[in-house]
Amino acid sequence: MEVRLLGGVVVDGDAGSRSIDAPLARRCLGALALSSGPMSIDAIAEVLWGEAVPANWKQSLRNVVAKLRFQLEPIGGGGDGVVVTTPTGYRLAAGCVVDVHRGLAAADDADESLISGDPDRALDLALAGIDRLGQPLFPDVDAGWMTGYRTRLEWARTRLMQVAAAASRSIGRLPQAIDLAARAVADNPLNEQSYRELMTAHAASGDRAAALRIYESCRRTLAGELGISPDRATTDLHLEILGREPERPARHCPTGQLFGREDELAALRRGVAGEVLVSIVGPGGIGKSRLAAEFADDVGNGFDGARTFVDAQAMRDGSQLLTALTSTLGLRVGPDEAPIEAVVGELSGRGPTLLMLDGIDDRAGDAPIAASPVSAGR
Repeated sequence: MEVRLLGGVVVDGDAGSRSIDAPLARRCLGALALSSGPMSIDAIAEVLWGEAVPANWKQSLRNVVAKLRFQLEPIGGGGDGVVVTTPTGYRLAAGCVVDVHRGLAAADDADESLISGDPDRALDLALAGIDRLGQPLFPDVDAGWMTGYRTRLEWARTRLMQVAAAASRSIGRLPQAIDLAARAVADNPLNEQSYRELMTAHAASGDRAAALRIYESCRRTLAGELGISPDRATTDLHLEILGREPERPARHCPTGQLFGREDELAALRRGVAGEVLVSIVGPGGIGKSRLAAEFADDVGNGFDGARTFVDAQAMRDGSQLLTALTSTLGLRVGPDEAPIEAVVGELSGRGPTLLMLDGIDDRAGDAPIAASPVSAGR
């Protein structure tokens, strides 16, 4: 026998199925199916009637059970076939399985398969589990005893979508991975693992800009709903997608002496000494990033606030740059605070700081290399 509680209360047996529609019978069978063991008649009465327990509740409970058994008799569920009498109450028959329990077990099995390196099996289990847990549990019952079960099912469904997304990505099904991760985010917008799966899937498909937008959505949602910032795993993934390692003060450039740039280095030193902002402009491929790194190594000891590097080449607009800056600088931005205010406030409180933005201007045309504002804030 299988007791199905998701989407409706149905009992499947060898001789067919029976839908349980009577409200008290549905609650009684549902409570027994979800319980981890026998239930006393007092506990069942509370589920059935709450605080409005009738005066003759014991006889009424016996009638509910009798009618339930009678309805299940044609499919082999009469007597103790589904509902078993115990010394203090009732329990579900040992041979019965429950769709809720199978769905929760599927989440664990899919997770274990993914961890053990079997993404194909993990995907099959996860997709089957998502379908099973897609129906609501007792949607017409608004009772406190249902809250814990619904929370567990919501968590399991979200986890199944996360596993399915990761497994899909692992076997090269990137559009499917993006879809599943996006569904996980929509189901539970406060679960950071779902955002990480979606960011990773977009990045794997080559769309880093989309991955960065997902991070910003995560940051705003957490700040607005909970007043917190993304955790370390999320921010580290964000930095990885940006193309830099977490807490890396400056990008590592090729070793070896730089020849033929003495005049440009001198111009940079003069510019930084007298200006807040200095830019290196010129066509791509002529060594602007290499020159900036050499300059940073040359003057780095003069910046008490240390050096910070941000790769801006993959960014489409200023909001993405500000998001990268807040993450790189380790700032917590409140829901009502503009990122630019947080960045300015942080930098103004530091000592002399060298802030290098690589790729901030990729439309310099064919102008010769010039030092007119690497980027410095003093």
